[in-house]
Amino acid sequence: MPFTFMLDKPDNITHTYEQLKTQVQQAGGIFEGDTTGGSISIEGIEGKYKVLERGIEIIITKSSTKLLPNWLIEKKIRKLTQPFIK
Repeated sequence: MPFTFMLDKPDNITHTYEQLKTQVQQAGGIFEGDTTGGSISIEGIEGKYKVLERGIEIIITKSSTKLLPNWLIEKKIRKLTQPFIK
């Protein structure tokens, strides 16, 4: 079942997008889209993102580990974005 959470919008979305794309790809994941929205797949977690005026909406659509709670998935995504998003 999908779930959604928000990340703060960075000051420079283009720089953040490039940094995250590189980081995800170096970790063996897939990062597709642009500075307005797209999809991400990493470590068995799949989702979409949308850049909104108030922040970045993250929608987790699939997790390969059914026993992994939503809060832990959110924590992993926040850790991944921590260097780029406050």
